[in-house]
Amino acid sequence: NVLLEVYIGDSLVTSDSITRLRVLQNVTRTEIRERGLVGTLFLPEGRSKMPAVISLTGSGGGMSEIRAALLASHGYASLDLAYFGEENLPEALLNIPLDYFDTAIDFLKKHEAIDSERIGIIGASRGGELSLLLGATYSDLKCVVGYVPSAFRCPGDGGPAWTSSGKPLPFIMSTGDAGVMEEIQRSIASGEAVTFRPMFNSILSDSNAIQGTEIPVENINGDVLVISGEDDQIWPSSDMCEMAIQRLEANDFRHKYKHLSYKDAGHRIGLPFNPTTISEAYHPVSGMLINLGGTPAGNAYACSDSWNQILEFLNNSIGDSE
Repeated sequence: NVLLEVYIGDSLVTSDSITRLRVLQNVTRTEIRERGLVGTLFLPEGRSKMPAVISLTGSGGGMSEIRAALLASHGYASLDLAYFGEENLPEALLNIPLDYFDTAIDFLKKHEAIDSERIGIIGASRGGELSLLLGATYSDLKCVVGYVPSAFRCPGDGGPAWTSSGKPLPFIMSTGDAGVMEEIQRSIASGEAVTFRPMFNSILSDSNAIQGTEIPVENINGDVLVISGEDDQIWPSSDMCEMAIQRLEANDFRHKYKHLSYKDAGHRIGLPFNPTTISEAYHPVSGMLINLGGTPAGNAYACSDSWNQILEFLNNSIGDSE
């Protein structure tokens, strides 16, 4: 057994190089390639009947194991689960079947080391949207964490992002104000960093465009934590998180819920101790240069504070403090 080995691109990150992220105990890493699943399961050694968390990436697809490994170091079985852009999975974020995630939940429920009654999910961006959607769909998920999520089902790469029982789920089909779209096209043509937030603002202001695409978060069978950056330039994550919270309130949601909104943070809120000076990045799938938003200090604070609050949230929701 290794303490921890994670590949990021072609680089091997070992436990020695991430001790600053508080790797607390021995963790084993096992690649999962069964029942059509593509993922990596991290397990804390010496534990049984432990809580579990499914960890999802966003529109970049593939896998990103660091978060799952760190959750395991805090006592959670953690499944880093790819859902497109990896091995035999769909190449693009298009027509992704929710049934795939039901299989992943069942895999965890049947694992001898995992408590089937304490399974949660965490995701960022499109993965945050997906986490809310899966929580609203599958009652076996007992808590949901969404980093900078959408409160609506957004489109995939040329069509519906998600399907259920073989049928596409309704999604936002509008592209918003024509003038805004012209500005986006101009930015793309000139090689400037693209800011998508105005497009989403114009879409969200059109009640007809979003009608029927809302994620029914009130159906989630457990606690909910959403995290947003008020300077998010990909989409207005703070506004959408607040819409989700308002929907919970309107439906007398019986579980705990919380929205962490960070004033000077952008779209890239994640693990602490990572560089936060990068406000623009090339998208790993489209190759487009995009504006992420946030200040270095604001992003750093959001990453640090939200991570600590996530750990507290998970502990209170599915951890051993119950």
